[in-house]
Amino acid sequence: MEIKMGPVMGKAPAIIGSVEVRPGQSVRAGQILAQVETGKGNRPVKAPADGLITEVLCSPGENIRSGQNMFLFEELAADSGVEKEPLTADLFVIGGGPGGYVAALYAAKQGLSVALAEKSLLGGTCLNCGCIPTKALLQSARLYRSIKEADSFGIHVSSAAADTKAIFERKDRICEDLRNGVEGLLQSAGVAILKGSAKLTGDRSAVVELEDGEREISFKHAILAAGSRPVIPGFVTDSKKTGAAVMDSEDALGAGVFPGSIAIIGGGVIGMEFAFLYRNMGSEVYVIEYLDQILGNVDPDVVQTIAAEAVRQGIHLYTGARVTAVSGTDSGHSVISFETEGQMHLIAVEAVLTATGRRPVTDGLGLENAGITLTERGAVEIDDRMRTNVPGIYGIGDITGKLALAHAASHQGIIAVDDICGKGHPMDYDQIPSVIFTHPEAACVGKTEKECREQGLSVKVSRFPFTANGKAKIMGETEGFVKLIRSEKDGRIIGGAVVGPDASALISTITAAVSRKMTDGELADMVFAHPTTSEAIYEADLGLSIGALHYQR
Repeated sequence: MEIKMGPVMGKAPAIIGSVEVRPGQSVRAGQILAQVETGKGNRPVKAPADGLITEVLCSPGENIRSGQNMFLFEELAADSGVEKEPLTADLFVIGGGPGGYVAALYAAKQGLSVALAEKSLLGGTCLNCGCIPTKALLQSARLYRSIKEADSFGIHVSSAAADTKAIFERKDRICEDLRNGVEGLLQSAGVAILKGSAKLTGDRSAVVELEDGEREISFKHAILAAGSRPVIPGFVTDSKKTGAAVMDSEDALGAGVFPGSIAIIGGGVIGMEFAFLYRNMGSEVYVIEYLDQILGNVDPDVVQTIAAEAVRQGIHLYTGARVTAVSGTDSGHSVISFETEGQMHLIAVEAVLTATGRRPVTDGLGLENAGITLTERGAVEIDDRMRTNVPGIYGIGDITGKLALAHAASHQGIIAVDDICGKGHPMDYDQIPSVIFTHPEAACVGKTEKECREQGLSVKVSRFPFTANGKAKIMGETEGFVKLIRSEKDGRIIGGAVVGPDASALISTITAAVSRKMTDGELADMVFAHPTTSEAIYEADLGLSIGALHYQR
């Protein structure tokens, strides 16, 4: 095992102050191996587990960079003749995704001893086969499209070619760099990393299946953060018998190709992000959605903007459609049969992507050994402080069936650790923004218009179009708008949405307004820099009172 330097913050170089071990020395989990002087202070590098230092690759006084190997390390083997003592920890985290590893880091900073078990790759679905790799590919696809449309900016490009292999390799490098960063952070914080499958054996004990045997864990508290896996529709199982080329989102990210044509079954967030990715890379794209609109939980005005742009870019959308079969052909194509508006349709494509949701991973965790209760939908049941029915055991992230968002899982982890540390406070899901990386982007936070109507809330809604925003015109991206929702009861901003340029960044300002319970007057007191797309938030806010300054209806 390699022990690497974690991320180096600040501009000053990191310098090795001291090396505390020598080759051949046995060490215990959490033992300090070296001290590194950084621009942000001294940082200890600790042993991730009991084991042996086989080689020291650094010396005092040397500069060191993030991700650089410092030691070669062998974890104590089960058959080494030395019996491993059960590892004890204040907190044991099952799952190293954005919920689990953030909870582990946060807990370590609170002074807790922490052990984390991850059976696959640190970073979980988000970093390895979800958020990060998807956005890396989307960035390449968006740049490719921008180059092809450069004429509108007075830039003439004679030709542009996409190197698919290089695009996927770039994606892999980004994931590896971030994964190494996560491992370095955990090591520097003294978190014991156990690379194996964890299973609870009681309400205060667990066992981890490592490559070289089992390791027993004794803990005071535990956080379940095992994540989720793609839902596999029944017709996919049947289709594989016919040789149909069907993949889920995780398969697609590792495929290394952009097919000439693809049908995407499911028009939710995952499905629509892949639809724009493939279309921008030149694929013929068909989206088949069971509900009457794509992006089912998003307000219709936002959906209409994205749907209109999808159609303009050549994406074929079918809503209210039910897939009945997927089958392979001798030519290697797959045929999708689906019904919509009482008529049957057939589409032949090179590949089929299923994006019909994800389900919590609860099997194999030994939840029954601890007496943990699940919901009717098979998720770990929690309260607003992430507590399960078993005192001392918490659930966060996708395993809870709440919001399937990486940043929601991270915040749930912090809520859980705060409760462990006696600083408990409830989770407010209305303060969690969500972002859809289509083109244009979309983002929302707080109450939607639909929710306000269903709950009988009296509200005022204001929209400001990007067609009236100077920076959006400069960018050549004037589709969409900013929307704010104000409670008529107390004048506070309770929700908002952005569809258009910079939506993924602009939503943070609206999130601050919602979470701080700001009135429209308080938001209007803020000064927004010019020329920026953020000015659209200010104008939408004025629309709740005197009316926008730079737009006349």
